[in-house]
Amino acid sequence: MIPLPHTNSSVATSLLGAQAHHYKRGFSTSQKDKNAVLKVRANAEMGTHKISSLQALLAHLWRSVIRNRRLLEDQETMYRFPTGMRPRLHPPLPQQYFGAPVQLGMVTMKEGELLKLGLDHAAWQLNKVISTYTEAEASHQLLGILGEEP
Repeated sequence: MIPLPHTNSSVATSLLGAQAHHYKRGFSTSQKDKNAVLKVRANAEMGTHKISSLQALLAHLWRSVIRNRRLLEDQETMYRFPTGMRPRLHPPLPQQYFGAPVQLGMVTMKEGELLKLGLDHAAWQLNKVISTYTEAEASHQLLGILGEEP
């Protein structure tokens, strides 16, 4: 178990009442297994094997936040996330390079579409954006930042 802050039993009792004794202080470290289930589910529903555990987890979190925000179905929602560019750069960055080159990815969907089409669709949209960041795209982005012609 990993302890959570503010696990004072009097606080839990005041918030949860008589049910406070049913809750453990912390959360299980079997999160890796839960992430694997999300990945398998997203890939199975999409009919692919390309969705990663991280993409499935990020899609799950995105859908959870939007579901709880209770936005209008036709309202646009966007998810921005950094994508590591180090493995996509050729020639590779020297080992002495201190930093993490990233490219900002973004997926935009309507709230109703995000919730109705399911985890697989959201994860697949994230996967599509991430897969566009190829060696050529990374070089093009870096040249653009440096003000050089690609």
